[in-house]
Order: sequence, then structure tokens, then C-alpha cells
Amino acid sequence: MASKERVQLILKNVCKLNYWFAKEMLECEEEMEKEKELIKQAEKRNDCVCVICVTEHNRDFMKDCLKDTVTIIDFLRDKENVKYLEEWQIKGAEAMFQQCKEDKCIPYDLPGAIMAALGMWNELREALKK
Repeated sequence: MASKERVQLILKNVCKLNYWFAKEMLECEEEMEKEKELIKQAEKRNDCVCVICVTEHNRDFMKDCLKDTVTIIDFLRDKENVKYLEEWQIKGAEAMFQQCKEDKCIPYDLPGAIMAALGMWNELREALKK
């Protein structure tokens, strides 16, 4: 069984990750609003408008990442789940966070990788259906 302290550290890191995804999603929404306003202004001037925008897709992707981190948080807060976690699973999640810190980069598939390390197969299957 994994130590409670290490599980709590993973939980803390996933909460930070959740905040990061929420912030990214909100920034994408702000960018979308700015783009919409620019398009309206161009249309009023009868300018030719060609828009290639991925902001909406990025926002939706951040929303999915946010949902996945909430799923991990709920999983780790459930004492019944935690009692079945092994040290190697926690070490795997810790290693992922450590690599993110070293690389100064958060990959968008991090929540899925953490789910896999923690053995959250049903939750991961549901997340992949999105």
C-alpha cells in the first residue's frame, strides 16, 4: 500500500494541474472573444475576412483535461481507492510531475498518463471516449 503522505503529495500536484488547465481554458475563452470582436469589426468595414482559429478547439481540449484532473482528484480522495494503490504507481505519477518540472512543460496528455499509472482503467476508458 502507498504511503498516505505520498498520495497527498500527488493529490496536491493534481490540484495544481487542475488550476493550470482551468487558467489555460479561461485564457482561450478570452482569446476567442477578442477574435470574435476583430471579425465583427472587419465585417463592418466590409473587409475580406479569412479566419483560421484553433482557440475554440484548445478551449474544449483544456475543458477535457480539467474534467480528467477532477476525476483523478475524486479518485485520490476516496480512501477505498487509495488503499489499493502500490508504491510503484505513486512513484510513476511522481516521476511524471518531476519530468514536467525539469522540462518546464505540461503535456496535455498528462492526466491520461497519471490515470494509467494509478490504474484508473475505467475512468481512462471513459475519458478516451470524448
